[in-house]
Amino acid sequence: MKALTIILISLLATLSAMAAPEAPDSALRASLRKLECRADSGNPKAIFDLSNVYEQGYGPVAADSARSVELLRKAAGLGYAPAQNYLGYKLFNGYGMERDRKRGLDLIEEAAMKGDPKAEANLGWLLVSGEEVEPDPEKAVYWLGKAAGAGLPMAMLQLGAVYAEGLPPVAPDTLKAVALYLDASRAGVPEGDIRLEKLMAPAWAQLPADSALSLGLTYYLDDNAPVSAAALFSVAAAKSDARACALLGECYALGRGKPYDYSLAIQSFYRAADMGYAPAQYILAELLDIFPDALTDIIDSGVNRNQEANVNAVYWYEQAAEAGISNSEEALSRLWQAPPSAPE
Repeated sequence: MKALTIILISLLATLSAMAAPEAPDSALRASLRKLECRADSGNPKAIFDLSNVYEQGYGPVAADSARSVELLRKAAGLGYAPAQNYLGYKLFNGYGMERDRKRGLDLIEEAAMKGDPKAEANLGWLLVSGEEVEPDPEKAVYWLGKAAGAGLPMAMLQLGAVYAEGLPPVAPDTLKAVALYLDASRAGVPEGDIRLEKLMAPAWAQLPADSALSLGLTYYLDDNAPVSAAALFSVAAAKSDARACALLGECYALGRGKPYDYSLAIQSFYRAADMGYAPAQYILAELLDIFPDALTDIIDSGVNRNQEANVNAVYWYEQAAEAGISNSEEALSRLWQAPPSAPE
């Protein structure tokens, strides 16, 4: 019986091993074999993808620059536009191979003519920079525009910079620059938001408080541009807009659009609450529930020396309740309510 038990245990172990899921490394190797098969059949995309695998190394595949370049040249030779662009980029800059500016530029241009967005962006930028290429701002705008229209964020930033500053004979066009920077922000590239704020800050400083607040909300809620939104909230807050003060407090509290700063968040909420803004009164009350002396330093610092200020959470809950706010959901809903649509 003991021997039979040992045999059964051994058999169960074998069956268990056979039923075990394929190891991740095995699955990766199988995927790579499929890619190699497609490449061996002459598929230019597969050849290019395999070139990228060998360039960086991936899983069980060690980096092999010589093999990577060989495959890249093969894919480009088959006329695959992304490979032509990348080979052109490497040749133009001498990355991993002997520099050949003319051949590199020719390959980039050929890929751009085939509609490859990265090639369009590269060609446009070269025509802007004039780096061993005859500058041609008008052609640069054309190619960057095509790449931006294809959804390439870096082209949006590059074309936005051209319109922000102007590049004779291309005249400055602030509206186009703003639109391009916002497109980049919506695509998840923070640099678009940063450039937008830098470009527009002087003009925004002249806006009335309500206009700055409304535009800031649009940028924050719809355009993924929190840095620009916070700058607009700051403009409106400086002009004593209570809601803008509270929104600025939320930016500091969340670390979005402004660096996280607990002290400045409290100051901003307190200022808005003191001006009678109910959502800020409720948020402040919740903060005081958790940190009862949060206002002590602020009041002692002279933020509100000319008034008596109640530092009790109950007081601020009561103030908010008088305006119909009795929970945090309602407070935040009112705080972040989208601006009304502009009349058509």
